[in-house]
Amino acid sequence: MNRSQDAGGRLGRNHIYPQYTPTGGVTFSPVGSCIYCGSQQNLSREHIVPFGMFGDLILPESSCKKCASTTSALENFVLKEMFGIARSKYGFRSQNSKKRRRPIIAKLIKHESEASEVEILLDSSDLPLHYFALPVFGIPGMTWKVSYKELCANDRLRCEIRKDDAENALAIGGGKVPVTMPSLKYDQNKFARFLAKVAHSYACAVAGKIGFAPCLRDFIKHGHSKPRLFIGGEREVSSPRNTVFEIGLGTFAVEGGTTALAVRMRFLAFLGTPTYIAVVAEDFQQPLSLIRSAAHERFIKVSITDVPE
Repeated sequence: MNRSQDAGGRLGRNHIYPQYTPTGGVTFSPVGSCIYCGSQQNLSREHIVPFGMFGDLILPESSCKKCASTTSALENFVLKEMFGIARSKYGFRSQNSKKRRRPIIAKLIKHESEASEVEILLDSSDLPLHYFALPVFGIPGMTWKVSYKELCANDRLRCEIRKDDAENALAIGGGKVPVTMPSLKYDQNKFARFLAKVAHSYACAVAGKIGFAPCLRDFIKHGHSKPRLFIGGEREVSSPRNTVFEIGLGTFAVEGGTTALAVRMRFLAFLGTPTYIAVVAEDFQQPLSLIRSAAHERFIKVSITDVPE
């Protein structure tokens, strides 16, 4: 792996960058009322998957100004605090193309000798580590007849660092742990509400015509003392795929004999991230065969690009 250091202390090396292939996107039928509160005033379109995650699924006339402010705050936290380093390194777009995104700075300490250290500042495109920290959830709480504490006992935070990136950073640091990275912030309530927002808006877009009784509106707007009640996932983390997001609608049997409508979603799948499941309706009576196009994804093509020295 090539690497070099210029006079300014910046690191030049090969990077893996995703190239996004156009899918044409999907614009669903306008709703005509807010999908979160029912208001018919000051409606705007909803990006089901955030624009900053290359979301190209659009639901017109579906969010009022007040609810849009709430969901935007959830998206901003996740995109900046949880996915910010990965988005910055891989050149993800911003909603405001004219606004220059402030670079994320990492410090790399090079140990030239036992008594000599040199601090190198790296911006986001030069980060020697590609990493993320995301929770791995089990099945949503409302599907099990167990205590909430028992349900969440095995939830864990999955931290992933590319082996070649870590080895490269260690080599530069003289074999010692050399990197002080910007911290990743995680808030279970905000992240769960973000997943609920994506799932609810997707269900409204795809299954809204046949009808379902949504159960996530209050949780999205106000939160909940038990955020894992409707939000879960798959404990086994799937292999990386060449997609930046995957989302689909399905059903599963709930203990007690009812059927739940749920959305399965995965973000930054090309990094090998966990998969999440959100229950959007506790008692779903319609046959799933009536729902068309119940799955969408955004493909990418990964290439290796030399950073100019």
